[in-house]
Amino acid sequence: MACDKLDAILILGTPEEYLADKRVARAVAESERRPYGVFIVSGGKTPSLPKQYENEADMMAQKLEAAGIDPKRIIKKKDAEDTVDNLLESLVDKGYVAVGVVSSPSQTRRFRDLGYRAKRESLLDSDLRIEEIRTDETTMERAYNALAAAAIDRIGLRNGIMESRKNSSKIAGNNSKMKRFANWGLVKVNHYVEILKGLVKRDR
Repeated sequence: MACDKLDAILILGTPEEYLADKRVARAVAESERRPYGVFIVSGGKTPSLPKQYENEADMMAQKLEAAGIDPKRIIKKKDAEDTVDNLLESLVDKGYVAVGVVSSPSQTRRFRDLGYRAKRESLLDSDLRIEEIRTDETTMERAYNALAAAAIDRIGLRNGIMESRKNSSKIAGNNSKMKRFANWGLVKVNHYVEILKGLVKRDR
């Protein structure tokens, strides 16, 4: 059931500008339909991001402002690298009661499930309501989130969300074997994403 008022409308990041356009448009439409507090745009710098933007959050913030949203009501989370970061940086210890999350159905579903896990780990208030605000979905988005759910949510988070964040620094520095494995996995995922981009034209 939809909440009457949203404390925040969180738009999950993407380096693909046409997807950002779609998510921002959906978020603005939702803001015109019901009361809300702020917009949160979450996403860091990625290699395929258009060069005129510093990061995904900046791209979406500019599009919100172009749509007439007051910049004072836009919060940027510029360091988020994945959906787990989106959740931790945008929702933990913020005091929100109800948050709408804007993205494709597969990603909002992942985010909702991560929210349940975060509540079990006492990272989020158990009373926080996370509402899915869905756009339509491309083949690339659906396939990417299926890969992410398998690789990140089921394997990477098997010891808990916060433990996975601690381990990420170890992977990046101290453990060379784990670092090589992580880099190999990233290359593989990016390779398949590039292949999937060829299918996008069928959905656009």
